[in-house]
Amino acid sequence: MRNAIPDDVKAKIAEVVKNRMGKFGGIVKTIQPGIDSIGEDVIDIEVVYGQSEEIISINILNRLISDTIRLLIEAGEDRYPRYDHRFQPDQKFKAA
Repeated sequence: MRNAIPDDVKAKIAEVVKNRMGKFGGIVKTIQPGIDSIGEDVIDIEVVYGQSEEIISINILNRLISDTIRLLIEAGEDRYPRYDHRFQPDQKFKAA
């Protein structure tokens, strides 16, 4: 497994999560290096959510990943983000 993630990169990831998922109660719990199922280095990002009455569109989750990839490329990172979303059990979603 590769080195730790720089603090400035962690801060940028947390900001992206706040901007995209804050209205749903999403906050970053942990950001740490990891390894995926095929042995590639990744950045594991755990996001926990409070209770939200708003329905979450899958498109918002896709944009979160895209925004994170973009900022990682700009920061010179070549690791892929792997999100672990911890939604409340009764959270509602929509396809678009």
